[in-house]
Amino acid sequence: MLLLVLPVLALLPALYPWAAGGAGADPDVAHYYLNWPFFIGRTAVAFCGWIVIALALPRLTGTAAALIGALGLIFHGFIIGIVGLDWVLALQPPFHSTSFGADLAFLQLASALAWTALLIPASEDKQTRADLGGLLLATLLGITYINFMALLVIWYGDLPNRVFWFVDRDHWPWTLLAAFFFICGSVVPIFSLFVGRVRASVLGLRVVAAVTLVGIASFETYLVVPPFGVVALAATALALLAIGALTLAFIATPWARLSVYRWRSAHAA
Repeated sequence: MLLLVLPVLALLPALYPWAAGGAGADPDVAHYYLNWPFFIGRTAVAFCGWIVIALALPRLTGTAAALIGALGLIFHGFIIGIVGLDWVLALQPPFHSTSFGADLAFLQLASALAWTALLIPASEDKQTRADLGGLLLATLLGITYINFMALLVIWYGDLPNRVFWFVDRDHWPWTLLAAFFFICGSVVPIFSLFVGRVRASVLGLRVVAAVTLVGIASFETYLVVPPFGVVALAATALALLAIGALTLAFIATPWARLSVYRWRSAHAA
């Protein structure tokens, strides 16, 4: 992922209006915060932290693993709000939302839990399946609540420098993406996971997880693509396919498998 972000950093003016000298951001914000060196520096800090966590956790056990995990959660809780503002909201300055970092964090948790549920072994015990379903339900409720409150406060506040973000997405095909996310990322999985038999079922969890991931992908498209127009949907599809293929290729490497093997061996012991 660090390699994939390098072209983004090299082509900032093509993506972010503030990097191309366009209007939008407050002059003080543009001068002290939204500038090339600071933006790249914040991105580097985020990736350094994530890489340390990713390399350390599979190789540690016991107290050391718990400590790194706790510090990693603190770091991620801090950095996710920053990168959310930088990478997503800065596409359309001066819009900002204080809840957006929490929204992204819930999306990441839901994505991770959904992938876990999708790949859960059929031999996993019933209680573990039920716990996983309950955690996924909690994160989806969190996403729904945060997004609803953001829309409620911003839309009915009717402040021009904030409400425009929703106005820009209040037409086709963005309304379709929003509806798709609401159905697939909220209504269907939440009401399905209310049923205990679904949470405890391998097949039920896998179906709910697949629907959830489709909903989350549509929501992330809704967040990022509208400033670039409908044509950018093709680029989105290509990016998803390319990143997915690269991820699968990486997972298949001996280096990646060795890391997973070490983690399983340590925790099995």
